[in-house]
Amino acid sequence: MLIADKLIGHLVPVRFALFAFGGIALIVHMPVLWFALTVAAAAFNPAQTSATVVAMTANFSSPISSPIGTEACAVSRYCEVCSPSMRVAP
Repeated sequence: MLIADKLIGHLVPVRFALFAFGGIALIVHMPVLWFALTVAAAAFNPAQTSATVVAMTANFSSPISSPIGTEACAVSRYCEVCSPSMRVAP
């Protein structure tokens, strides 16, 4: 965070920039959810799950969150760690 503070700290607080970066997942999630519900005519639970996985993968694979040299299997580990938020109560 020190490097980020030196680069953009004089323009915007680093914590706010990292918080706003999370909005990218929402920007990816909503169109995928719309596509799955309307075009693919999927039920809500599969559509929500697919949109969440796509958003998590997009968020993980961005240059800000993944360091150079990250292995491809790290994406599956990231989704595994985030998956409790995708579980739907029966």
